[in-house]
Amino acid sequence: MKQQNVDDDLNNSLHLGTSYPIEEVEDFLVDIDEIKDSLKLTSSLNYQGVEIQFPYGKAYPCQEHLMEEIIQALIARENCLLESPAGTGKTATLLCSALAWQQHEKANLELECSPPKKSKTSVNQNGESSQVPLIFYATRTLKHIDQIVDQLKHSSYTDTPMAILTSMVNSCKNEFNDYQCEDADSDEHFCQYNPENLKWCQHLRGQKDQTWKISDLKDFCEKSNKNNHFQTCPYFELLDAVKNARIIFCTYSYLLKANMREALDLHLNNNIVIFDEGHNVENVCYQISSTPEDFLTYTNLTNFTSILESDLNSSTVSVSLEKKEPLRVVVETLKNFRNFLLALSCIFSEPVEIFFQDFLNWFASTGFGPSNLSKLRKSYNILNNCPYPIETNGRRGKVSREVLRFVGDLLGVLEFLWEGDTYSRNESEFKIFLTSALPEVNLQILCMNPGVAFQQMNVARSVIITSGTLSPMKSLSTQLGIPFHRQRSECHIVETSRLFAKLINKYDGRSNHPLELTFSYKENSMEWMSIQRQLGKIITDICRTVPKGVIVFVSPQTNVSKMIDTWKKNGCWKAIKENKKIKVERKGMTSTEVKELLDGYRESALNGGAILFAYMRGKFSETIDLKDVHSRALVTIGIPFLPKEDLFIENKIKYQDRRFNSNRESGLLDGNQWWTINALKALNQAIGRNIGHKYNWGAIFMLDCKWNEISKREMLPKWIRVTLRNSGEKDEAVPWKKMLPNLAEHVAQFEK
Repeated sequence: MKQQNVDDDLNNSLHLGTSYPIEEVEDFLVDIDEIKDSLKLTSSLNYQGVEIQFPYGKAYPCQEHLMEEIIQALIARENCLLESPAGTGKTATLLCSALAWQQHEKANLELECSPPKKSKTSVNQNGESSQVPLIFYATRTLKHIDQIVDQLKHSSYTDTPMAILTSMVNSCKNEFNDYQCEDADSDEHFCQYNPENLKWCQHLRGQKDQTWKISDLKDFCEKSNKNNHFQTCPYFELLDAVKNARIIFCTYSYLLKANMREALDLHLNNNIVIFDEGHNVENVCYQISSTPEDFLTYTNLTNFTSILESDLNSSTVSVSLEKKEPLRVVVETLKNFRNFLLALSCIFSEPVEIFFQDFLNWFASTGFGPSNLSKLRKSYNILNNCPYPIETNGRRGKVSREVLRFVGDLLGVLEFLWEGDTYSRNESEFKIFLTSALPEVNLQILCMNPGVAFQQMNVARSVIITSGTLSPMKSLSTQLGIPFHRQRSECHIVETSRLFAKLINKYDGRSNHPLELTFSYKENSMEWMSIQRQLGKIITDICRTVPKGVIVFVSPQTNVSKMIDTWKKNGCWKAIKENKKIKVERKGMTSTEVKELLDGYRESALNGGAILFAYMRGKFSETIDLKDVHSRALVTIGIPFLPKEDLFIENKIKYQDRRFNSNRESGLLDGNQWWTINALKALNQAIGRNIGHKYNWGAIFMLDCKWNEISKREMLPKWIRVTLRNSGEKDEAVPWKKMLPNLAEHVAQFEK
């Protein structure tokens, strides 16, 4: 069974995945402009005595606002939500303000402690740690970490000791094929190294510029291993770098999973936690505290138990005495759980809910109950301990990594489930279901409250979440379960005259059917055909009016192939094709296919013109910047609501309704509000793809008659609401034909 990576495809849906942190490493998804040389045009800003050195001359007003908000939050030990559109320099703002405050705090502590105290655990007279707070900077992918390090390199804070956390698979290039076994997993790692040969921190010590990337560390280790005839390992070098780091970069899982923090000795108390691209955090919390579909199945438990039993008894796998008993404990527990599922095998057409107390009793009988969990965790940690010595006879000294990932993910979910002494709170926060499709039986544990996972962050000095799309912030603050006293949303740095945006409810005043894009109409019905004809004519007009690249994002529920078939029949497809080269995203595309499609689209957009049809909640709506000629117009068709019949969505809506009805004065969302906001956040992420810098220009059109509702318009980000108001007298939805002349005038300003 292939386990889903929590840091991959986070925005595709809320279908839940496991959390083993093999981070996304593709480098083609973001269209990156080289970071401009600062040319020493630094500026200095001072907020409440904290002096910030900013690397790019005068900061934009939105950057100044965010820096002031961050400094105030750090001083007051408060959490904050900060929204600023793509291209407004959030990364430089975050880094410079947080590191400036850290330096300021370090200087104050050194003045208070003369001579300076070396102990990292000393406390002041208020009982608080006097250690200078560390900064944990979490983001979605390794590629984004590289971009952040690039920003740090161009700042005045390059002398800050840093570290990057990533998996052994992504960091170590050492290969010792002579020791590999035929039964090894594809990602098993056989690295011999001498702990005394760790040289990276020594190499960096004393250098003014201490910024680095994983690729730099790999190159250093490769050269050292070749030239100096000693073995060192990039993975253990980066773990060594963590010990003296003042800022640590990682993906979300390293902070949100308690067992990973414990394994790496990471402590959040009194430290600063930053979640960049934080619109993904809620989804990650659901994922790491729930089991995905087809995870806890009889087949998986049978296969994994068989593998571990083989490892325990096989002559080809060397298991030390230290690991024999932990392995036996894990094997017996998995066997008990397997037999438990087998006993539940029956035929039922609908998911069956398991009551919490019954589930508690059943799991206790298998050995996965709360009283046995610490023993299981200890056994797992021993088995998962690194490094793994290879004996001289060539036998491998470790058990299957695939099985260990399975056990680790299950333990992670159960630790959230059994948290606390009474588990009374957990009964309302989790739902447990049995589903059956013979001969398979599947047990799903679904966490309804992302705060179950995120509340661990509340021990930090300050938690800062930033993104281009956090609106409406009320949703995120109530879902994550910790207070965010500071919330700020900024406008775009692009002049409003360079952006043109409109909400479209139908083609023209004569159209009998508004653009009702829930697709509830029966295909080929009169209503459905009318809507498809209107959509085709709007896209045709855009292709004729707007030069170069056009991006069209559709709802995941849209049947694009049938939409295209209809356009082919009514002539719209031919008209579009006469003006633009057409590219279409397919669901389930591989990374290689996505890269080829993106490269082809960009080339066609630059040389004549192209249109790309892509999905909201897909790869192209997250992390890919399509700006300038690649996207002179961006269109959204529909609003990407998740299907209410989905097991998680159905129960999440009911959960929110119960919470709302139990305390209507708390500011909590009801189920329909949560469902709507979730969809609009996905749409907001898509509309931020095409305006990436101050001198860009373009147009944004959102097609759906639901934009007639004021409540939905108010959930759009501040910058798009301002743009809508400045693109006409009102921000309400209008017929397409009414505003087409205005679009032509807007394009004419810049295409002379």
